[in-house]
Amino acid sequence: MDVAGVVYLPHFAKDPADKEAKIKKLFEETLPKYLDEIEKVCGESKFLVGDTLTIADFFVAGLYTNYLHNEHITFAKDEFAAILAKYPKFQAYGERYAEENKDYLSKRGNFAIWIKYCG
Repeated sequence: MDVAGVVYLPHFAKDPADKEAKIKKLFEETLPKYLDEIEKVCGESKFLVGDTLTIADFFVAGLYTNYLHNEHITFAKDEFAAILAKYPKFQAYGERYAEENKDYLSKRGNFAIWIKYCG
């Protein structure tokens, strides 16, 4: 599932109707399907593949730090908070990931979405 290729699209949508359609798809289809699967494996260990970070954690937990728990996001803040509340294992996993990376996260800058920071 390409959650990374969908989650940032509303930020760049120019047309309000297009933005709303993208937000609707994100919260009614993409995120629930993705998080349903991820929720199953969160909590089996500290991180996805054991007790140390792997590349998998940077991809999966990046969704938490870059979107679901990003106070600078420019769209759907309430929707991100609501969907996060439905996945407590993912939320706890995201918190562990953020804590493990707190030094880096505090220095990377405050951007609405990660792609803006990279671009």
